[in-house]
Amino acid sequence: MESFWKKEENSTEIQNIRILNNEKVEKSKLFLLEIEDEINLKIEIENMVYFSKSDNIFDSVVELRKKLELKNIYLLCNASVINVYPSGMQKEFGGTKAYKLQMGKQATLSDVVDIFDYDSELKIGSVKEQEEFLKVG
Repeated sequence: MESFWKKEENSTEIQNIRILNNEKVEKSKLFLLEIEDEINLKIEIENMVYFSKSDNIFDSVVELRKKLELKNIYLLCNASVINVYPSGMQKEFGGTKAYKLQMGKQATLSDVVDIFDYDSELKIGSVKEQEEFLKVG
């Protein structure tokens, strides 16, 4: 399987990603640059550039999603799925893995997904919907 990210010479990693832009599926490029302990993400959509940064990949994706949601744009990846969320350890170690959660059920290793993969069977939602699912789940 091909690696999700493509390295550029300046250490920026690039990935083609699909987005839902006002109900229309489009292709875009997501740029990731790690500077010291900070994860920086950038995406350009319709000549607008959106940035985010955090100390871990998942939280940086969440910050980017919050900005995109204001324009009715959603990343089509598992990080945007309502019932996908990483454990504290998954976030702390900076990986791209998270659990696909189910109400009333303990997550297991078979529930681990990559946040940048996309399972079209799962429901994409807002950051708020994802946080609410986490609280009640």
